[in-house]
Amino acid sequence: AAIAAVTAPAFALLLGWRIGSVGAFAAVLALGGLGLSIVSTFLSALVARASQKSVLFVVISFPLLAPLLLPAIAATVSASSGEVPWTALRVLVAYDGAAACGAYLLAAAAWEE
Repeated sequence: AAIAAVTAPAFALLLGWRIGSVGAFAAVLALGGLGLSIVSTFLSALVARASQKSVLFVVISFPLLAPLLLPAIAATVSASSGEVPWTALRVLVAYDGAAACGAYLLAAAAWEE
């Protein structure tokens, strides 16, 4: 969240990008970052014991992160044009909740030998 708080305004300032709805954009950054961190952390724990860690992480993470990235991109486009992307924000909240519950329920299996 700290990196996004620095890089997003710097990106907007340096490239002259006008964000129409700053609150919606901040919500997209927060929800997208939360979902990315939940899924990436769980998959890192899952892949930690594999022999080809980097390849396996990429192969597993792409199908799990695509449903997060697509509404986040759509919500960013809507927020930059001044609209509040309620549907995309609801999808991000649902994805974050489902990912957190899934990671919580599967954590014991991920560390089992």
